[in-house]
Amino acid sequence: MGTLLLAVLMGFGLVALLLFLPKKTLTLRSYYQFGDLGVLAVLAIAAWYWLDDAVLRITYPTIQMLPLVLFPLLVAQSMSQKQKIPLATFYIWRRKSEGETQWMDVTWPFVLLCLFSAGALKADNQIYFVAVIAVMWVWLLLQRGQFYLQQLIAAGLMFVVVVSLAFGVHLLMLDMQQRLTDGMNAWLQGRYDQASQYSSMGEVGREKLSDDIVLRVKPATGALPPKLLSLKSYQHYTNNDWFVGSGSEVSIDNEQRLWLLQQGVEHVEQQRVRIFQQSQGGEADLALPSNALALDGLVATYLSVGAGGRVKALVKRPFLAYDVLYAGDGSLQAVPDKADLFVAKAEQEVIGQVATQLQLQRIYQNQGANAVVQTIHQYLYQNFTYLSWEDNPANKPGLNQSSAEKLSDFLWVSKAGHCEYFATAATLLLRAAGMPARYVLGYAVNEKDGEMYVVRGRDAHAWAIAYIDGKWNTLDATPPDWLALESVSQSWLQPINDWFSSLKFEYQQWRYNDDKIANWIWYTLLLLLFSLLAWRTLRRVEIEDEGKKGKDGQVKIISEWPQLEAELSARFAPRLPGELLQDWLCRIEQSELIPLAKMYCWLRFGGDRADNALDELNQRIGKVRQLIDLAPKK
Repeated sequence: MGTLLLAVLMGFGLVALLLFLPKKTLTLRSYYQFGDLGVLAVLAIAAWYWLDDAVLRITYPTIQMLPLVLFPLLVAQSMSQKQKIPLATFYIWRRKSEGETQWMDVTWPFVLLCLFSAGALKADNQIYFVAVIAVMWVWLLLQRGQFYLQQLIAAGLMFVVVVSLAFGVHLLMLDMQQRLTDGMNAWLQGRYDQASQYSSMGEVGREKLSDDIVLRVKPATGALPPKLLSLKSYQHYTNNDWFVGSGSEVSIDNEQRLWLLQQGVEHVEQQRVRIFQQSQGGEADLALPSNALALDGLVATYLSVGAGGRVKALVKRPFLAYDVLYAGDGSLQAVPDKADLFVAKAEQEVIGQVATQLQLQRIYQNQGANAVVQTIHQYLYQNFTYLSWEDNPANKPGLNQSSAEKLSDFLWVSKAGHCEYFATAATLLLRAAGMPARYVLGYAVNEKDGEMYVVRGRDAHAWAIAYIDGKWNTLDATPPDWLALESVSQSWLQPINDWFSSLKFEYQQWRYNDDKIANWIWYTLLLLLFSLLAWRTLRRVEIEDEGKKGKDGQVKIISEWPQLEAELSARFAPRLPGELLQDWLCRIEQSELIPLAKMYCWLRFGGDRADNALDELNQRIGKVRQLIDLAPKK
């Protein structure tokens, strides 16, 4: 609907221009300004979609807006007396060339571009192509008095080719979009595979190598944000991989844009935090506090809670902004089952040795679950050190260790590793003590940036949760200095990247602000700015026209011909009183200059003073002066 409205406005504007605006004498510079305006319009549209991260959706809008490239030139052509456009407008490097100016009519290229632009988006409607070809053929036949048969056939074939090309481009774009979607999905799966059913040991470590900002968190004034934001939990550990357990996906109802994740929201004192998140469109996993109750303001068509407490939203926007209401001891995790107590046979020996050393089962029986959690936390905190994935020798390429070997090396030899090792060990030790436990992936929130907190790729984190007294409790056994250690390896380009990221964030906040009044204010300001630029362009054209008028209102002819005539008189023979210019040139044997003389007289005495004819004359005179020896005879 937006493109149709734009097309209607363009059409009415062009008709009004033809009917009411007198023709102008444009300079080359004026044409170039109109051409640059079209290029800037397309670049602005492309930048609009690029800033939205709409990589998969940028092709269609760009093709839709292709006529905007030629429309300003069509306006310039309609304003000018010559009714054509200098060819150098399309070639920046040729604009300063001293060669003869070549001209073209952009009407037909504009019509063909409109047909291509519209047809590329109508491949699903065969009637469109048949109708367009039929209408064009009828119109061409009605013009038979103006066209030769060859021109008629050529023009008709051109329409068929353009429309067919549009159809083919649409099919090609569909194929490219599918390929891009598949490639994007494969790339996203490399980021510890949020959407899959498993997470391999080391994927979080590789994620930590990134300084990119993935989330922004804004707590209430004076409040602190939640320390951890979880994505999902895993139950089964085997061969260095954690797998999500079984569970059904439950859709969440939307009541006036309030998505209720848990019941009883109105009965507890809530905290509120606002989260900003990038999205590629389609399915998006939401990183939330473990005790999230509801989401407020999330623009999505579908929301569900699946296995592992994964909250999945189906969205169209590339930028999400929503409030999370959280409170109490609730959890999106399902109640425990047998899988939450299971330790695979390969890990039973190494885990059993540590559990026996710490006497976890005896502590659980005599002192309770909280004492077990405290014992495991203290053991890992006091006896182990944090080592980034990049610095860990166990993660070198070609070193293929089994899950038992990796755990054994971590627990008994190196006693160093990143969060995945701490979380895996803690989860399995809890199970060895007889307590249901799960492995969780998400992000840590720690880096303050003004009123917000930024969450980077290196803040990806893993921890354990234990089921105690009917509630899931967090056990983060990773030493707290891991945040500082991961920050040491940040790139020196991070401040620059952060600056661009902040600009993009501010733009997206405005772009997807749901305050319609504020949006209309911005749109109005942008429209006024564009109108001002267009007015300045048109005003410059009129000023240049007015500047060439004399007191009598006639256009001045500022030509180099009088100077050339004076030089020819000094070099050969002066022109006699009343002698025609053509006769004088023949007498001094310079008859090859007669066409230039005719062109000068034609411009001087009321001929077509259109667009750069004078510039062309002066260019040709300049070449003549270089070729002819105009030094006076001695």
